[in-house]
Amino acid sequence: MSIEGIFFALAAGCFLVPRFSLPVRLYDEGLILTGSWQFARGLLPYRDFYDIYGPGQMMALGSLFALFGKSLLVARMYDFLLRIALSLLAWGIVRPNLSPVPRVLAHFSLVCWLIGFGNTLSPIVPCFACLFSAVLLLVHSEGGGHTRERFLAGIFAGLAVLFRHDIGTLATLLLAVALWILRPAAGESRTFRRPLVFLSGAILFPLPIYGFLTLVTPFGILWRQLIQMPFSVFPEYRAVPYPSVSGLLSSPAFTVPFYLFPLMLAVSFTLAWVRSGNKEVPFWACAFLACLSASGIPQSLGRSDLAHLIPLALPVIPLFFLAAPRFGGAIRPLQILFALWSFARIPMPPMPELPESIPSGLEEAIQNCPPGPVFVGNRNHDRLTCNQPGLYFLLDRVPGSYFYWFDPGVVTTAAIQTEIIGELESNQVATIVLWDEPPHSEQNRSAEDSRTRILDPYIRDHYRPTADFPPYSVWTRVASPCDRPTIE
Repeated sequence: MSIEGIFFALAAGCFLVPRFSLPVRLYDEGLILTGSWQFARGLLPYRDFYDIYGPGQMMALGSLFALFGKSLLVARMYDFLLRIALSLLAWGIVRPNLSPVPRVLAHFSLVCWLIGFGNTLSPIVPCFACLFSAVLLLVHSEGGGHTRERFLAGIFAGLAVLFRHDIGTLATLLLAVALWILRPAAGESRTFRRPLVFLSGAILFPLPIYGFLTLVTPFGILWRQLIQMPFSVFPEYRAVPYPSVSGLLSSPAFTVPFYLFPLMLAVSFTLAWVRSGNKEVPFWACAFLACLSASGIPQSLGRSDLAHLIPLALPVIPLFFLAAPRFGGAIRPLQILFALWSFARIPMPPMPELPESIPSGLEEAIQNCPPGPVFVGNRNHDRLTCNQPGLYFLLDRVPGSYFYWFDPGVVTTAAIQTEIIGELESNQVATIVLWDEPPHSEQNRSAEDSRTRILDPYIRDHYRPTADFPPYSVWTRVASPCDRPTIE
C-alpha cells in the first residue's frame, strides 16, 4: 500500500473510532450478535435459528467469536475494520483517474456516510466491501485483458452473495451483463467468455455453502424464510412507501437523499457514457459502480428509510467523483458542496465510554433466575415490529426458541406462536424477558393487531412477573420462580 493509502486508512480510522461508543442497537446489531454467537456454538442459520439474510455475516463473526471469544469488542473491531476496508477500496477505484483533491473529497464523503450508517454489524458493509473488491479487479482486468482478475472478481462477488443474497445476486448478474456489453480490451473479441469466467468464480463459494444448508434444512423452513418472507410477508409488513416529492419542502433533511442519489446515478453514468465512450477504463469503472448502485434500488424502493438507501448511495459516491470531470469547469465546486453536505448531515457520535445498553439491575436479575435458556419476547405478540434479540448476547443466555428475533407477519401468526409455545415447553424455559415496545405507526400491516391470542395468554398462565426494569420485565415459571419478590 502506498503512503497515500496508509494516510487515507488512518484518516478513516480516526473518523470511525467514535462508533465504538455507540450503544448496542438491540434489534439490528443484536440479531447479528446473537446469531453469530449461536454459529460459534455450532448451530447453523436456517436449520437451527431464524434468519432471512445470507449466512455470511454470522459465519464470519461467529468464527471470530470461536477464535477470540464472545465479545462485543471483537464485533465492533470487525465492523470498524470492514468500514475502513470499504473506504480504501473506493479510494483504490477512483485513484488512477482523479487528482489528489477530488480523491480526498471522494474518500471523505464516503467515510461520512459510513459514520452515519448507524446499523453496526449490518451485512451491507461486508457485502459492498466484496463488491467494491470485485469492481477494482474488473477495472484492472478490462485495462489489461487478464482472465485471472475476472475470476477473482467473481469470487468476491460470490462472497457478497453470502452476506446479502438479494443484493449480491443482482449485483453479480448486472456485472456479468456489463462484461458482455462493454467493448473488450485490445486484442479481445466480444464473446461470452468474459462473463462466464466471472460467473464461474462467483459460484465457487455460494454453491457449496448454500447447497449444504439446503441439504440439512427442511424445505418448508427455507421456503418460509427465503421465499415467502421477501416476496409475500415483507411487502405487507415491512415495506415503507417512498417519500413524496412534497417532502423536499416539508422534511428536506430526510427526503433529499432519496431523490439526490438516484439523480446522481443517472446523470453521472449518462455523462460518463456520452463524454467517454466505453473503451476507456474510467468508463468501465463508472459502469461497474452503476451496476452496484442499481442492485440497491429494489431495497430502497421496498423499505424507504435511510438505512435501506445506503446500498444505492455507497457506489454512487465514487461514481459521481469519477464522472465529475465530464461535467465541465463547475465540477470542483459541486464536489466540495457534496462533501460538505455529507459532513453536515451526519451527526458525529459522542466519545464517552460505551453506555449501558440494558437497564441497571436487569443483568443481575437474570443471574438470579434458574440457569438455562431464556426467551426474549414482547408484552404484545399480536402487534409488533421487532423484539430485542441483543439481550441474549448481553445477558449471556442461550435463546429458548428458534425464533430469537421477530418479524411481523411471522411471529404474529398462530402457527409460529404455537411453535414457540412448544419450544418453551420442550426446552424447559424457566425465564422470560418481555419488552414493552413503544407505539409505532409504520405505513404497513405491522401496525395492525393480528388478534392471534395464543402466546400472550400462555405466558400469563404459566409465568408470573418477578422483576421490573422499564421497559423490561422478568417473568418466571410458576413452578420455578426467581428468588425475587413478585410485582403487584
